[in-house]
Amino acid sequence: MPRFSLTAAIAEGVTHGSIVGAFTCYNLEQLAGVVRAAESTTQSVCLLLAEGAFRSALGPALCRAMVSAAEQATVPIAIQLDHTRDLELMRRALDQGVTAVMADGSTLPYPDNVRLVTDARAIAIRYGASVEAELTHIPGDEDRAVAVATTTGTDVSRAVEFVDQTGADLLAVAIGNVHGAYATPPLLDLTRLSRLRAALHLPLTLHGTSGVPDDQVRSAIVNGIQKINVNTELRRSYLDAAHETTRDELSSANLLAIGARLSAAVEATTAVHLDRCRHRQAQHD
Repeated sequence: MPRFSLTAAIAEGVTHGSIVGAFTCYNLEQLAGVVRAAESTTQSVCLLLAEGAFRSALGPALCRAMVSAAEQATVPIAIQLDHTRDLELMRRALDQGVTAVMADGSTLPYPDNVRLVTDARAIAIRYGASVEAELTHIPGDEDRAVAVATTTGTDVSRAVEFVDQTGADLLAVAIGNVHGAYATPPLLDLTRLSRLRAALHLPLTLHGTSGVPDDQVRSAIVNGIQKINVNTELRRSYLDAAHETTRDELSSANLLAIGARLSAAVEATTAVHLDRCRHRQAQHD
């Protein structure tokens, strides 16, 4: 199957009454688990490549594995380089076959954020790739589960201006969500989300879905979210499975059995989130 841009994968999901689940993969066991879950549920997904993972020694190999998995999959799969301000890194990832980049200038002054996303789009368009942007910074750490508090939500009028100026294909919104772990129980601002959906004419994305109660995620989807990002829960299920390694497996150095357990744990967690993604059409009916 050809690789899909992120916007194309979202459009494909809409056709079948679902949104796109986006899952960060740091190794092959996670990659295999996410792809198996997507194929078994016949749903579009996005494989997220963390900036730190891509910069690591094995990063290029992991990126190539993602591209190969997407090409061999039986469902539409997009591949996104996640959260970066490095335009050269975006070029390298696009050269290797990713189909989307997230140009995250949310901690920059507004004019610099606009310039970053505009420049990223000028690069990505040559590859037929999508560009996701972030206006109001979503706090937390993408790679570590550090508990943080929420901050100010995305301003609707500012978001309209930002999208008009940058031409971003997707926008990550701040509606009470954080990356990593939540310092207090999350409460998504669905009123703000509904206003953003009414004012903007592009897919809205929800980062920090791990730890958000099921009913809030489903309500966010009904109110306009078209892509949910999942990372922390995948890492935790992977590590929990690693702790279940048996004495026999250790004594016999049975890496195949251990790897299969790790991948199966990620597959199960992915399937839970993909089930959430299916409910948009059902709740509209």
